[in-house]
Amino acid sequence: MITARQKKALIRLAIALLPLIAIGASLFFHAQGKGPGGRTEIVRLDAGNVDALRQDFNAAAGGTRVVLLLSPT
Repeated sequence: MITARQKKALIRLAIALLPLIAIGASLFFHAQGKGPGGRTEIVRLDAGNVDALRQDFNAAAGGTRVVLLLSPT
């Protein structure tokens, strides 16, 4: 029989492992060049690919589009 203390320890362990599993899955899918569900990989935006982003964004007008901008500051 599992005691309440052991149950709490198992829950804490599961919570601690979830981010590691998510990171591992992310690295696995990124290495294959595809995200979960066959989505294309994340790209780094620079001056050379802004037009390609604009074309891809406008081409997907009928679907869900997400642009995520991250800054190191």
